[in-house]
Amino acid sequence: MDKILKNPSIEELKAWSEIGFYFKSMLKKFNYVYITTNSINGKQYIGDHSSNILEDEYLGSGKLIIKAINKYGKKKFKREIIEICESKEEAFNKQEKYINEYNTLIPNGYNISPKGGLGVKKSLSKKSIDRIRNKLLGRKDSKETRNKKRLSRLGNLNPMYGKNDQVLNAVKKAKSNKGKTFEEIFGNEKGELIKGKISKKTSKENNPMFGKKHSERTKEKMRGPKSDEHKEKLSRAKLKAIKKTCPYCNKSIDPSNYGRYHGNNCNKKHITL
Repeated sequence: MDKILKNPSIEELKAWSEIGFYFKSMLKKFNYVYITTNSINGKQYIGDHSSNILEDEYLGSGKLIIKAINKYGKKKFKREIIEICESKEEAFNKQEKYINEYNTLIPNGYNISPKGGLGVKKSLSKKSIDRIRNKLLGRKDSKETRNKKRLSRLGNLNPMYGKNDQVLNAVKKAKSNKGKTFEEIFGNEKGELIKGKISKKTSKENNPMFGKKHSERTKEKMRGPKSDEHKEKLSRAKLKAIKKTCPYCNKSIDPSNYGRYHGNNCNKKHITL
């Protein structure tokens, strides 16, 4: 606990300001990581805080620490500053280090997240995830709750109220664009730009299969025969599809494959007189 700064003096505050431990352009002068200790059971909580004064009465905003404060009272808790940081972001990121160092994750302490905050990637520990999952498993809303939810979404309370025309127009537009290339829908320049963006997002390291190979078992499944029902569905879909004729090779092509090898991408496009 020798790292904890207890009751910093005016001289120390001046020293911190002189060496730039806070940004003058920011609203809050000090950003720091603190530890709050329950004097009754010894449980602790790590958090980060930004303030213009270091000796405020802030003890923490975590769900469990608030419950504990309400139960035991503020006088049973003591907050100490562990480290002053240059920014709010730095203070937030350093919480994980001190949570591990002081072992403040539940059930040993009041921290729920190993990173010190919810809403960030991997913020919940495995124990917390299991506890939440077990609590919600098989849970069903009561008839009264379901009715309250229904009433809260009726009429103009529903976010889609009065927007049926927009939905219908979007559906009609999607149907009319079915089987068309990006160039046909948006024009050559914009179509090429969209295709480039999609290609960039799904190529090389961005592709989930980059550097991987399908197992032999997966390959067999992919090559394996489809069920009779599936074959029948595919057959019916092909019969319903209106084929498009490529102006460069004069072949009648299924709309789902047209844009890939025909139309603007036809290999005979540049040799047609």
